[in-house]
Amino acid sequence: MFKKLTVSEIKVMEYFWREQKALTCGEILEMARDEHWSSGYLHNTVRSLLEKEAIHVVGEEMTGKVWARRFEATLTYGEYVAKVALSSGIEKESVIYVILAMAQLIGYKEFEDEIQKLIQAAGKR
Repeated sequence: MFKKLTVSEIKVMEYFWREQKALTCGEILEMARDEHWSSGYLHNTVRSLLEKEAIHVVGEEMTGKVWARRFEATLTYGEYVAKVALSSGIEKESVIYVILAMAQLIGYKEFEDEIQKLIQAAGKR
């Protein structure tokens, strides 16, 4: 079952989504200096992300004198947004119209035209 992420969890996930590679907590803390996160805060957030299956462990490595787990995102940002939309009650038949509305909102004309062609081909409008 899909579980929405908290604001804090999304902030941590943004590092995985931006870097598009497996990361250790130490690497995240290094990149997130401006966040002023404590190691305990990050470890609690990572534990929660593991429980929600938003990330998984892909390995371990020695960092200094301790072992560190390396984590990787289990879904992309786009997949997360799609799951949020679908879990919010959007009907399957409405998905194409939501995508069209998003293309219109961001001014993505070429994409908008392609979606209109798909809708017409399916006889939806």
